[in-house]
Amino acid sequence: SKGGDIALSLAAFVPGIKAVVWINGCNANEGIPLFYKKKLILSPLMFDFSKVIPTDSGANIIKYAVENPLDEKNKGSLVPIEHAVGRLLFVASEDDLNWDSKAYVEAMVERLKRHGRSNFESVLYPAAGHLLEPPYGPFCPSALHGMLNFPVMWGGE
Repeated sequence: SKGGDIALSLAAFVPGIKAVVWINGCNANEGIPLFYKKKLILSPLMFDFSKVIPTDSGANIIKYAVENPLDEKNKGSLVPIEHAVGRLLFVASEDDLNWDSKAYVEAMVERLKRHGRSNFESVLYPAAGHLLEPPYGPFCPSALHGMLNFPVMWGGE
């Protein structure tokens, strides 16, 4: 989740990062401003809480509440991953109800290709939710969101 955009930012801004594994993260700096060496480097991508969808279980679907990182007003939050010199592995679940991980991967792949980069791989998991869990373990459909402090649906089967 949040660790994904932090890992991408490290690869884009900090020398010496050899590889990043990004799992169901965002292609933009989500939620809080990002500073490096006391300088603001990425503005935050915010939530529109009016788009949170409550469910009968009491958990919420927040996928549609995250603002679009590709909108002009949010361009300052996009991580410039084309600056990453290390290898990038993007793993996304197609039924992620936390945010649109699949769309973020597609946008990152398009951006990297546009910049002539080939230092990446992407893997999509159909019917998987935000939490990629090992097989035969208990399924976790929802939990308290660490940043938002209310229960959210993760998606998946």
